[in-house]
Amino acid sequence: MQHFSDTRHLAYSQYVADVSAYVSRLPGRDVSGEPEPPNAVRAARLYARQCARCHGDLGDGNEDQLTPRLAGQHRAYLVAQLEPSTLERRPPMQDAHRALIEKTPAQDIAAVAAWLAALSTGS
Repeated sequence: MQHFSDTRHLAYSQYVADVSAYVSRLPGRDVSGEPEPPNAVRAARLYARQCARCHGDLGDGNEDQLTPRLAGQHRAYLVAQLEPSTLERRPPMQDAHRALIEKTPAQDIAAVAAWLAALSTGS
């Protein structure tokens, strides 16, 4: 997404506002029929301890702090977004996440991502 949100593609604030308005009206994923992921209780605890302060108790994000919503995102997408921050390819994210991600086992990251993916977004 970074490539498409640079000043070459979205050079004016109205362009950003237009894209934001469009995306905000897209329907969320329907996760009502998905089974609870394995290790859901452990994943919820890990999330509460490591992520909830910024991303909200149920992954709703915080618009005022520009913290993205995680609830209802695809599991693979969530995992894929974390790796570049440890490899110094996502500068805005790496400072806040690198130490946390590096000390968290991959299976725990996958469990939290699966738990978040299964959460309803309220849409």
